[in-house]
Amino acid sequence: MFRLYDNQGSLSQCAKGKSAQENEEILLDVDSLSGDKNILPTVKQASIPAAAHKMLAQQAKRFSRVLGLSNLITILFILLISTFAHSTHANYRDYYTGMHESGWTVSRTEMECSLNHKVDHYGVASFSLHAIEGVSFHLKVLRRAILKHKAELNSIPSSWKHNAHAKPLANIVLFKGVKQFRLRRNISVTMLAELEKGMEPTFSFYDKPAPADKVMVKLSVVHFWPAYKKFLECGQTLAQYKLKTINGKKVYFNTAKYNIANKFIKDLDKIAAYTIQNDNVREIVIEGHTDIIGGHQYNNKLSNNRAKSIKRYLIKRNVPAAMIKTKRFGKRQPVASNFSKVGRAKNRRAKVKIIKK
Repeated sequence: MFRLYDNQGSLSQCAKGKSAQENEEILLDVDSLSGDKNILPTVKQASIPAAAHKMLAQQAKRFSRVLGLSNLITILFILLISTFAHSTHANYRDYYTGMHESGWTVSRTEMECSLNHKVDHYGVASFSLHAIEGVSFHLKVLRRAILKHKAELNSIPSSWKHNAHAKPLANIVLFKGVKQFRLRRNISVTMLAELEKGMEPTFSFYDKPAPADKVMVKLSVVHFWPAYKKFLECGQTLAQYKLKTINGKKVYFNTAKYNIANKFIKDLDKIAAYTIQNDNVREIVIEGHTDIIGGHQYNNKLSNNRAKSIKRYLIKRNVPAAMIKTKRFGKRQPVASNFSKVGRAKNRRAKVKIIKK
């Protein structure tokens, strides 16, 4: 007699030889195979299709008769082939760096510190601490994602945390491209806190376009702490600028334009970082100017647009809007002759002043 568990967990009975549903889980009664009582407790083999399990059990029983195997060896043989059947039936991929290979490293630039961890055969996970944007997380994958889909983020106990329990952290969106995982401050800080406690943040999702495959991507806690300490120390020395090196910076513009050229972005980022990190800043004043080309009203509007474009950028970089004031001067305050091309280029400018308390 085979005892079967259906999807709702209720116990049912079916006579030996009757067909079982493919999605049912089977509880194999050892007595029905061996003919002997109380050899081993009843063993549950989870997630094995009932028909396949039944066939394997019958084959094992037949082999034991031919070979004269003992009841105990028969049982062990059944469990072995059942486990093999389960492993080949499961559709999942587990990405995780083993204990002996696991490692965390720290890298830095002028504006950012990064804490990096390689996930074997999947990609590189990075926590970033930016002078302006704060903490974030991304995982750069080896295989470019072609579809956008959803994933679960859970905190899983490491192998030595026997009394800890898994817990959900968030439901997230996975993006297309190589930076499939991109998380903002709140979730990133939570992940770091879990790693501090010896837990392992784990992403799980069904891969697309093959939704039958469940993917699990785990961040190992092994060797986390030494690198994490360096990461925190790096953040304390990030983007420490002296006021005199950034105050009064100028941004220059092309004729009749007010968009900011890329070469001035770095200076504006330094101003934003200084303002965010220092409590002694009262306000930022942005002065817009033009050359002599065009009428008075036109140049007033153009100089105002130049100042406003810088204000918008600083707000985007987390400087409070209430701290920023703009002024327009049109063509009234040239710093060079407007009768030469070089002079006019110097007059098409905006100046950023940091006013201390």
